[in-house]
Amino acid sequence: MKLDRLFAIVMLIVNRKRVSAEELARYFEVSVRTIYRDIDAINLAGIPIVAYPGKNGGFGIMESFKFDRHVLTPDEIFSIVTALKGVGASVAGKRARDTAEKLTTLLPPDERTRLKKREETIIIDSSPWMYPAHLKKRADEILRAIEECRVVGMSYVDGRGTTAKRAVEPMTLVLKGTVWYFFGYCRLRGDFRVFRISRIKSLRVTGERFARRPMEYSPEQWTDNWTSKPPLDLVLRFKPRARVRVEDYFLPAQVRRRKDGGFDVRTRYPEDEWVYGFLLSFGEDVEVLEPRRIRDLVRARAEKIHAIYEKDVD
Repeated sequence: MKLDRLFAIVMLIVNRKRVSAEELARYFEVSVRTIYRDIDAINLAGIPIVAYPGKNGGFGIMESFKFDRHVLTPDEIFSIVTALKGVGASVAGKRARDTAEKLTTLLPPDERTRLKKREETIIIDSSPWMYPAHLKKRADEILRAIEECRVVGMSYVDGRGTTAKRAVEPMTLVLKGTVWYFFGYCRLRGDFRVFRISRIKSLRVTGERFARRPMEYSPEQWTDNWTSKPPLDLVLRFKPRARVRVEDYFLPAQVRRRKDGGFDVRTRYPEDEWVYGFLLSFGEDVEVLEPRRIRDLVRARAEKIHAIYEKDVD
Protein backbone atom coordinates (compact mmCIF):
# COMPACT_ATOMS: atom_id res chain seq x y z
CA MET A 1 0.00 0.00 0.00
CA LYS A 2 2.83 2.42 0.90
CA LEU A 3 4.59 1.86 -2.45
CA ASP A 4 1.34 2.67 -4.26
CA ARG A 5 0.98 5.84 -2.20
CA LEU A 6 4.58 6.92 -2.87
CA PHE A 7 4.13 6.50 -6.60
CA ALA A 8 0.78 8.31 -6.50
CA ILE A 9 2.36 11.22 -4.58
CA VAL A 10 5.02 11.60 -7.27
CA MET A 11 2.40 11.56 -10.02
CA LEU A 12 0.23 14.14 -8.25
CA ILE A 13 3.17 16.48 -7.73
CA VAL A 14 4.29 16.13 -11.35
CA ASN A 15 0.79 16.79 -12.62
CA ARG A 16 -0.10 19.69 -10.32
CA LYS A 17 3.33 21.33 -10.04
CA ARG A 18 2.81 22.36 -6.40
CA VAL A 19 0.97 20.37 -3.73
CA SER A 20 0.97 21.13 -0.01
CA ALA A 21 1.50 18.50 2.68
CA GLU A 22 -2.00 19.21 3.99
CA GLU A 23 -3.57 18.54 0.55
CA LEU A 24 -1.67 15.27 0.22
CA ALA A 25 -2.67 14.20 3.73
CA ARG A 26 -6.36 14.84 2.98
CA TYR A 27 -6.17 13.08 -0.39
CA PHE A 28 -4.52 9.92 0.97
CA GLU A 29 -6.31 10.03 4.35
CA VAL A 30 -3.08 9.93 6.37
CA SER A 31 -1.38 12.37 8.74
CA VAL A 32 0.84 15.27 7.64
CA ARG A 33 3.73 13.61 9.48
CA THR A 34 3.24 10.48 7.32
CA ILE A 35 3.38 12.64 4.17
CA TYR A 36 6.70 14.16 5.28
CA ARG A 37 8.10 10.67 5.85
CA ASP A 38 6.86 9.65 2.38
CA ILE A 39 8.57 12.67 0.81
CA ASP A 40 11.85 11.68 2.50
CA ALA A 41 11.47 8.14 1.13
CA ILE A 42 10.84 9.46 -2.38
CA ASN A 43 13.95 11.64 -2.20
CA LEU A 44 16.02 8.66 -1.04
CA ALA A 45 14.73 6.76 -4.08
CA GLY A 46 16.36 9.38 -6.33
CA ILE A 47 13.40 11.58 -7.26
CA PRO A 48 14.26 15.11 -6.09
CA ILE A 49 11.23 16.70 -4.38
CA VAL A 50 11.76 20.16 -2.93
CA ALA A 51 9.59 22.37 -0.73
CA TYR A 52 8.71 25.79 -2.17
CA PRO A 53 7.74 28.50 0.37
CA GLY A 54 5.06 31.16 0.01
CA LYS A 55 1.35 31.41 -0.68
CA ASN A 56 1.51 29.25 -3.81
CA GLY A 57 4.21 27.00 -2.43
CA GLY A 58 4.23 23.33 -1.58
CA PHE A 59 6.12 20.28 -2.70
CA GLY A 60 7.35 20.14 -6.27
CA ILE A 61 9.76 18.20 -8.47
CA MET A 62 13.14 19.88 -9.01
CA GLU A 63 12.78 21.66 -12.37
CA SER A 64 15.95 20.12 -13.81
CA PHE A 65 14.63 16.59 -13.24
CA LYS A 66 13.04 14.92 -16.30
CA PHE A 67 10.80 11.85 -16.67
CA ASP A 68 10.75 9.61 -19.73
CA ARG A 69 7.16 10.09 -20.85
CA HIS A 70 7.31 8.25 -24.18
CA VAL A 71 5.23 5.26 -23.11
CA LEU A 72 1.78 5.87 -24.61
CA THR A 73 0.50 8.26 -27.27
CA PRO A 74 -1.78 11.14 -26.17
CA ASP A 75 -4.75 9.48 -27.88
CA GLU A 76 -4.10 6.20 -26.06
CA ILE A 77 -3.84 8.01 -22.72
CA PHE A 78 -7.10 9.87 -23.43
CA SER A 79 -8.91 6.58 -24.13
CA ILE A 80 -7.60 4.93 -20.96
CA VAL A 81 -8.31 7.95 -18.75
CA THR A 82 -11.89 8.21 -20.09
CA ALA A 83 -12.53 4.52 -19.40
CA LEU A 84 -11.02 4.75 -15.91
CA LYS A 85 -13.24 7.68 -14.99
CA GLY A 86 -16.27 5.74 -16.18
CA VAL A 87 -15.41 2.76 -13.99
CA GLY A 88 -14.51 5.04 -11.09
CA ALA A 89 -18.01 6.49 -11.09
CA SER A 90 -19.39 3.23 -9.70
CA VAL A 91 -16.65 1.12 -8.13
CA ALA A 92 -13.01 1.43 -7.03
CA GLY A 93 -13.35 5.17 -7.43
CA LYS A 94 -10.23 6.41 -5.65
CA ARG A 95 -7.99 3.82 -7.26
CA ALA A 96 -9.34 4.65 -10.72
CA ARG A 97 -8.83 8.40 -10.09
CA ASP A 98 -5.27 7.79 -8.89
CA THR A 99 -4.48 5.74 -12.00
CA ALA A 100 -5.98 8.39 -14.28
CA GLU A 101 -3.88 11.03 -12.51
CA LYS A 102 -0.72 8.97 -13.02
CA LEU A 103 -1.43 8.54 -16.71
CA THR A 104 -2.12 12.25 -17.17
CA THR A 105 1.38 13.05 -15.90
CA LEU A 106 2.82 11.21 -18.90
CA LEU A 107 1.55 14.03 -21.13
CA PRO A 108 3.47 17.26 -21.76
CA PRO A 109 1.71 20.45 -20.52
CA ASP A 110 0.19 21.36 -23.89
CA GLU A 111 -1.26 17.86 -24.31
CA ARG A 112 -2.75 17.99 -20.80
CA THR A 113 -4.64 21.14 -21.81
CA ARG A 114 -5.88 19.37 -24.92
CA LEU A 115 -6.88 16.37 -22.81
CA LYS A 116 -9.08 18.55 -20.58
CA LYS A 117 -10.84 19.95 -23.65
CA ARG A 118 -11.31 16.47 -25.12
CA GLU A 119 -12.84 15.25 -21.84
CA GLU A 120 -15.81 17.50 -22.63
CA THR A 121 -16.51 15.53 -25.83
CA ILE A 122 -17.20 12.13 -24.27
CA ILE A 123 -18.30 10.96 -20.82
CA ILE A 124 -18.61 7.32 -19.83
CA ASP A 125 -20.56 6.72 -16.63
CA SER A 126 -21.14 3.05 -15.79
CA SER A 127 -23.07 3.78 -12.59
CA PRO A 128 -26.85 3.20 -12.71
CA TRP A 129 -29.24 6.09 -12.12
CA MET A 130 -29.64 6.83 -8.40
CA TYR A 131 -27.04 4.15 -7.56
CA PRO A 132 -27.39 3.53 -3.79
CA ALA A 133 -24.27 4.26 -1.74
CA HIS A 134 -24.55 0.97 0.18
CA LEU A 135 -24.37 -1.04 -3.08
CA LYS A 136 -21.26 0.83 -4.18
CA LYS A 137 -19.69 0.10 -0.79
CA ARG A 138 -20.66 -3.56 -1.13
CA ALA A 139 -19.09 -3.78 -4.59
CA ASP A 140 -15.88 -2.28 -3.18
CA GLU A 141 -15.89 -4.87 -0.37
CA ILE A 142 -16.29 -7.72 -2.86
CA LEU A 143 -13.50 -6.31 -5.02
CA ARG A 144 -11.22 -6.23 -1.97
CA ALA A 145 -12.13 -9.84 -1.17
CA ILE A 146 -11.35 -10.86 -4.76
CA GLU A 147 -7.94 -9.19 -4.69
CA GLU A 148 -7.05 -10.66 -1.29
CA CYS A 149 -8.53 -14.10 -2.12
CA ARG A 150 -10.79 -14.04 0.94
CA VAL A 151 -13.99 -16.04 1.35
CA VAL A 152 -17.15 -13.96 1.77
CA GLY A 153 -20.09 -15.01 3.90
CA MET A 154 -23.43 -13.60 2.86
CA SER A 155 -27.18 -13.83 3.14
CA TYR A 156 -28.45 -13.98 -0.45
CA VAL A 157 -31.91 -13.91 -2.04
CA ASP A 158 -32.14 -15.88 -5.30
CA GLY A 159 -34.47 -15.21 -8.22
CA ARG A 160 -37.23 -17.29 -6.60
CA GLY A 161 -37.14 -15.17 -3.44
CA THR A 162 -35.44 -17.85 -1.31
CA THR A 163 -32.93 -16.56 1.24
CA ALA A 164 -29.91 -18.69 2.13
CA LYS A 165 -26.60 -18.32 3.90
CA ARG A 166 -23.72 -18.78 1.49
CA ALA A 167 -19.95 -19.05 1.70
CA VAL A 168 -18.47 -17.95 -1.63
CA GLU A 169 -14.99 -17.74 -3.09
CA PRO A 170 -15.33 -14.53 -5.16
CA MET A 171 -13.50 -14.62 -8.49
CA THR A 172 -14.62 -11.73 -10.70
CA LEU A 173 -16.64 -8.51 -10.42
CA VAL A 174 -18.95 -8.19 -13.43
CA LEU A 175 -20.76 -5.16 -14.85
CA LYS A 176 -23.65 -6.31 -17.06
CA GLY A 177 -25.54 -3.38 -18.54
CA THR A 178 -25.87 -1.07 -15.52
CA VAL A 179 -26.05 -3.84 -12.91
CA TRP A 180 -23.14 -5.15 -10.84
CA TYR A 181 -22.73 -8.88 -10.21
CA PHE A 182 -19.91 -11.04 -9.00
CA PHE A 183 -18.87 -14.47 -10.19
CA GLY A 184 -17.59 -16.99 -7.67
CA TYR A 185 -17.47 -20.53 -6.40
CA CYS A 186 -20.46 -21.21 -4.13
CA ARG A 187 -19.61 -23.77 -1.47
CA LEU A 188 -23.31 -24.37 -0.78
CA ARG A 189 -23.95 -25.43 -4.39
CA GLY A 190 -20.48 -26.84 -5.07
CA ASP A 191 -20.19 -24.95 -8.35
CA PHE A 192 -19.58 -21.53 -9.89
CA ARG A 193 -22.47 -19.07 -9.70
CA VAL A 194 -23.30 -15.48 -10.65
CA PHE A 195 -24.61 -13.30 -7.81
CA ARG A 196 -26.42 -10.00 -8.22
CA ILE A 197 -25.00 -7.55 -5.69
CA SER A 198 -28.34 -5.85 -5.00
CA ARG A 199 -29.71 -9.21 -3.75
CA ILE A 200 -27.08 -9.53 -1.03
CA LYS A 201 -28.82 -8.76 2.27
CA SER A 202 -25.70 -8.98 4.44
CA LEU A 203 -22.03 -9.48 3.60
CA ARG A 204 -18.92 -10.26 5.61
CA VAL A 205 -15.39 -10.56 4.24
CA THR A 206 -13.90 -13.35 6.34
CA GLY A 207 -10.29 -13.93 7.35
CA GLU A 208 -10.22 -17.26 5.49
CA ARG A 209 -8.12 -17.23 2.33
CA PHE A 210 -8.62 -19.50 -0.67
CA ALA A 211 -6.62 -20.60 -3.69
CA ARG A 212 -8.23 -19.45 -6.93
CA ARG A 213 -9.83 -22.29 -8.81
CA PRO A 214 -9.04 -22.81 -12.52
CA MET A 215 -11.65 -21.16 -14.70
CA GLU A 216 -12.13 -19.88 -18.24
CA TYR A 217 -12.83 -16.19 -18.88
CA SER A 218 -15.26 -15.79 -21.76
CA PRO A 219 -18.59 -14.05 -22.48
CA GLU A 220 -20.14 -17.49 -23.06
CA GLN A 221 -19.29 -18.49 -19.50
CA TRP A 222 -21.13 -15.50 -18.04
CA THR A 223 -24.14 -16.27 -20.27
CA ASP A 224 -24.20 -19.95 -19.30
CA ASN A 225 -24.16 -19.09 -15.60
CA TRP A 226 -26.62 -16.22 -15.81
CA THR A 227 -29.75 -18.30 -15.56
CA SER A 228 -30.75 -21.92 -15.36
CA LYS A 229 -33.95 -21.19 -17.31
CA PRO A 230 -34.19 -22.29 -20.97
CA PRO A 231 -34.51 -19.53 -23.60
CA LEU A 232 -38.03 -18.43 -24.48
CA ASP A 233 -38.95 -17.57 -28.08
CA LEU A 234 -41.48 -14.73 -28.11
CA VAL A 235 -43.62 -13.20 -30.84
CA LEU A 236 -44.92 -9.78 -29.78
CA ARG A 237 -47.20 -7.21 -31.42
CA PHE A 238 -46.74 -3.55 -30.48
CA LYS A 239 -48.93 -0.54 -31.15
CA PRO A 240 -47.46 2.37 -33.16
CA ARG A 241 -47.03 4.59 -30.09
CA ALA A 242 -44.57 2.05 -28.62
CA ARG A 243 -42.10 2.77 -31.43
CA VAL A 244 -39.43 4.46 -29.31
CA ARG A 245 -39.26 1.66 -26.73
CA VAL A 246 -39.32 -0.98 -29.47
CA GLU A 247 -36.32 0.67 -31.10
CA ASP A 248 -34.59 0.95 -27.69
CA TYR A 249 -34.96 -2.71 -26.75
CA PHE A 250 -34.90 -4.73 -29.97
CA LEU A 251 -32.53 -5.16 -32.90
CA PRO A 252 -33.72 -4.06 -36.37
CA ALA A 253 -33.55 -7.67 -37.58
CA GLN A 254 -36.07 -8.64 -34.88
CA VAL A 255 -38.65 -6.02 -35.86
CA ARG A 256 -41.14 -6.00 -38.76
CA ARG A 257 -43.16 -2.85 -39.44
CA ARG A 258 -46.85 -3.45 -40.02
CA LYS A 259 -49.11 -1.54 -42.44
CA ASP A 260 -51.04 0.03 -39.56
CA GLY A 261 -47.79 1.51 -38.17
CA GLY A 262 -47.42 -1.10 -35.44
CA PHE A 263 -44.59 -3.61 -35.03
CA ASP A 264 -44.25 -7.38 -34.85
CA VAL A 265 -41.19 -8.52 -32.93
CA ARG A 266 -39.53 -11.92 -32.70
CA THR A 267 -37.09 -12.15 -29.81
CA ARG A 268 -35.63 -14.56 -27.24
CA TYR A 269 -35.18 -14.20 -23.46
CA PRO A 270 -34.59 -16.60 -20.57
CA GLU A 271 -37.98 -17.21 -18.94
CA ASP A 272 -38.09 -15.70 -15.46
CA GLU A 273 -39.86 -13.02 -13.43
CA TRP A 274 -37.89 -10.30 -15.18
CA VAL A 275 -39.33 -11.11 -18.60
CA TYR A 276 -42.90 -11.20 -17.20
CA GLY A 277 -42.40 -7.76 -15.67
CA PHE A 278 -40.81 -6.51 -18.87
CA LEU A 279 -43.84 -7.52 -20.95
CA LEU A 280 -46.29 -6.04 -18.43
CA SER A 281 -44.34 -2.76 -18.40
CA PHE A 282 -45.65 -2.04 -21.92
CA GLY A 283 -49.21 -2.10 -20.62
CA GLU A 284 -51.82 -2.03 -23.38
CA ASP A 285 -49.18 -1.29 -26.03
CA VAL A 286 -48.11 -4.93 -26.43
CA GLU A 287 -49.86 -8.21 -27.18
CA VAL A 288 -48.11 -11.57 -26.75
CA LEU A 289 -48.90 -13.67 -29.82
CA GLU A 290 -46.67 -16.66 -29.03
CA PRO A 291 -46.25 -18.84 -27.10
CA ARG A 292 -49.80 -19.33 -25.88
CA ARG A 293 -48.67 -20.24 -22.38
CA ILE A 294 -46.98 -16.87 -21.91
CA ARG A 295 -49.96 -15.08 -23.46
CA ASP A 296 -52.23 -16.74 -20.88
CA LEU A 297 -49.80 -15.95 -18.04
CA VAL A 298 -49.63 -12.24 -18.94
CA ARG A 299 -53.42 -12.07 -19.24
CA ALA A 300 -53.87 -13.71 -15.82
CA ARG A 301 -51.46 -11.27 -14.19
CA ALA A 302 -53.14 -8.32 -15.88
CA GLU A 303 -56.49 -9.51 -14.55
CA LYS A 304 -55.10 -9.67 -11.02
CA ILE A 305 -53.79 -6.12 -11.38
CA HIS A 306 -57.20 -5.01 -12.64
CA ALA A 307 -58.88 -6.66 -9.65
CA ILE A 308 -56.66 -4.69 -7.26
CA TYR A 309 -57.63 -1.35 -8.82
CA GLU A 310 -61.33 -2.15 -8.90
CA LYS A 311 -61.35 -1.81 -5.11
CA ASP A 312 -61.49 1.53 -3.32
CA VAL A 313 -58.54 2.51 -1.17
CA ASP A 314 -59.27 1.90 2.51
